Amino acid sequence: FYLFENLDCLAFIPVVSYNDALSNKKLAITDNKSKSGIYRWTHLDSKKSYIGSSVNLGLRLRNYFNLSFISHPTRNMMVINKALLKYGYSQFKLEILEYCGPKELAIREQYYMDQLCP
Repeated sequence: FYLFENLDCLAFIPVVSYNDALSNKKLAITDNKSKSGIYRWTHLDSKKSYIGSSVNLGLRLRNYFNLSFISHPTRNMMVINKALLKYGYSQFKLEILEYCGPKELAIREQYYMDQLCP
């Protein structure tokens, strides 16, 4: 997982975009139940972004939206968890960049890291 500051390098259209992560929390979890793929959190003001992947996006997103989960001492130092705790979900856009099979996740995640000019 990486944090990117410059997202102007690549113009693309995500599969799904939740422009206000807080308002779209339940929809994002439901839409992505049992799907695997690549996701991106983007802070609306700074445009800093975090890319990750999961074999179960619905579960991963449910965990992100669980304050006690992301604030747990074993997870609260992750850059995205710190940002979500500091700024709140309404300050983020959540995008599903691509759905792909579990075996392809590492390759596809690396593709987006390479293309988004870290």
